[in-house]
This record gives sequence, C-alpha cells and structure tokens, in this order.
Amino acid sequence: MSTKTTFKRIALVAVAALGFGMLSVVPSQATSKLVSNITVGAIPAARAGSAVAVPVTFTLPSGTVAADTFVVAAKLLTAPLESTLVARSQSATVANAVAGATNADGAVLKWAASAAGSATGVTATYSVSGSATGVASYAIQSTDSVGSVTMYVLLTPDVSGSYTVGISVAGSAVKTASSGANQYAYSTSDISTAFAVTTGGSASTMVLLLLTLQHLQKLSVDH
Repeated sequence: MSTKTTFKRIALVAVAALGFGMLSVVPSQATSKLVSNITVGAIPAARAGSAVAVPVTFTLPSGTVAADTFVVAAKLLTAPLESTLVARSQSATVANAVAGATNADGAVLKWAASAAGSATGVTATYSVSGSATGVASYAIQSTDSVGSVTMYVLLTPDVSGSYTVGISVAGSAVKTASSGANQYAYSTSDISTAFAVTTGGSASTMVLLLLTLQHLQKLSVDH
C-alpha cells in the first residue's frame, strides 16, 4: 500500500469520526408532553373586581426537559346570577339572556407563570364572547421543578359570590393553544378538575365599610 493511499484512508477515518462526534452532541428537539395529573393548590382570599391567583400543578412524565411543552385549558363554568362572565340562556331563573363578557387578553380568566401574572413560557388564546375561557401552551423553563410545573389561573370576579373554574389538559400531543383545526378546548373527557372561588366584599365595599366603622367610632368618642 502506497504512503499516499494510507494518508487518504487515515483522513477518511478522521472525517467519519468527527462526523459521528458532531452528531452525538446535537441537542434533542423540544416535544409536546402529556400531563398525567392536575393538583389545585390553596385558594387565596378573593373579592370582586380584583384578580385572584390560584396555583395549579401539573405532573409531567419522566424525561421531560426544558423547552418541552404541554397544553392546558381553563373555563369559567359557573358564576353568580348577577355576573356577566358566564353565558346564559333566558329561563325561569334567568330574566335576560347573557352573552358573556369578552375575555380578550385574559381580562377575566388568564393563564400565568407566576401569581404576579408573568407570561414567561406562556402562549395563550382567550375567548372574546360566551363563557370566559383560556387555552395555553407552556414551554418548560430551566428553573421549573423536575417532574411537575405550577402555573396560575388568574380569575377576576365581577360581582360577589361563588365561581367555579374547570381545568383540563390536552390528551393529544398534536393539540395547540393557537387558532386552527388543532386548537385545544376545555374537555372533561381529558384529565380534568375544577375549583371554586368565593368572594368576600368588593374592594370599594371594604373601603366604605372601614370608613363607616371609623366614622361610627369617632361619633362614639365625641359623644
């Protein structure tokens, strides 16, 4: 074998080895994951006119890594009769039909990455009529816990009373939070749960009550 041929073969082996080495360090592509369980955390105190942040934890399969995604949905199922946030047809108990208020930009029901409303990793679509809904795709962050992720549902009640919110997760990896044929929607056929929020008085009512008590106390002292 000539020296020239030997050098050619050595060069080919080196190139092949380099190619395999490069292939071995290519990062895996982000994939859509299916949630196996939903757990609702403690419900904070709520009042009409102010957003309340409810923690919802999603259990993820082993092998989930940063940048992987999952799709979730929230829907306002019930609200006080005086509320305009849930669509209602006229009936014996409903004097006038209610079309439902817009939830554009999550004004009523919103998905967030933190109780403060951070949108990091969250891509969401919200309803503009009917009962308030929100569908979100969450891209897992490197700071998230291994095996589970906690997101927040921000609900802003419009009147005092009790509200029920349903939560479900996409049962198919092809479902998305964006518009189109594969857009996900809340479904009790998938893994789902619900939680209730009961408000106290509105912020303005609380302030009025405090001022009234202070006024009565002052009158009592003066007399």
